[in-house]
Amino acid sequence: MLTITYRFRIYCANPSCARFLRPDSHITDSKHQVTYAICEDEACGKVSCVTCKTVLANGVAGHVCEVSEADKQFKDTAKKEGYQECYACGSTVELAEACNHMR
Repeated sequence: MLTITYRFRIYCANPSCARFLRPDSHITDSKHQVTYAICEDEACGKVSCVTCKTVLANGVAGHVCEVSEADKQFKDTAKKEGYQECYACGSTVELAEACNHMR
């Protein structure tokens, strides 16, 4: 049985679906350097980029993973303020008080 941590779970990028995309359903297109997964929900069927977690509306060809300006600003601010990423889920956390133990 494959165990995958919360940090590396991928969900359908279609907001109205958000179905879990199993790791064995991920496909790597070496020609275009994109790893994607096709949602197995019959009502959805959208193609999601595994790296940037966006819907590939125009297919794999020509897709370039980009980080939004808001995400860049958040990461910069979090770094300046001393916030850290949870090792298990990747959420940004702050030590407000008490010990350094996280659960």
